[in-house]
Amino acid sequence: LPIPYNLDTSMDDSLLFAFKTLGGLVGFALGAGIGSLVGAIWLRLAATWLNFADIPYWTAFRCSLVSGLVVASINLAVGFNHGLSFRLLADDSFQVNSLPFQYGPTFFLYSIILGLMLTAVIFRRIIQAKSDNQLMAFGDAVSLASLYYTISFLAFVICGAVVFLAIAILLSFIGG
Repeated sequence: LPIPYNLDTSMDDSLLFAFKTLGGLVGFALGAGIGSLVGAIWLRLAATWLNFADIPYWTAFRCSLVSGLVVASINLAVGFNHGLSFRLLADDSFQVNSLPFQYGPTFFLYSIILGLMLTAVIFRRIIQAKSDNQLMAFGDAVSLASLYYTISFLAFVICGAVVFLAIAILLSFIGG
């Protein structure tokens, strides 16, 4: 017997959409909050490594949250615009599997540079350079943002390697 696609016939489609949207928003808020909590640790570590003044944890959290939301919203807008334009301009010859290759490597390089500069501007506006309420110099903010990005990237690579090794070990136990 074939299994029907939608097993839940009691819930209205609009209510299901509302629950999915709410779940997505809650998941995004949790991800942004937890990511910013961890990002605050990386930011404080980067500031300590560069011999900058000590950044209070909640200031680092605010910097991490704001910069993450700004960069994510710009990437979301670019992705939405790209998807919308391909949805509107696609003809019969358009292949969905070619969609990931629409952007060249230089686009991603420029995206990283733009995100880095926006993060540096946010750090400059939020973090005080000294106790006399001066703004951080832009060069210091760029170096702090660069080291913050590097530490974050290395942490994600290490986490990815740990997950990969855990999966490999589990597969070796089950004979996969």
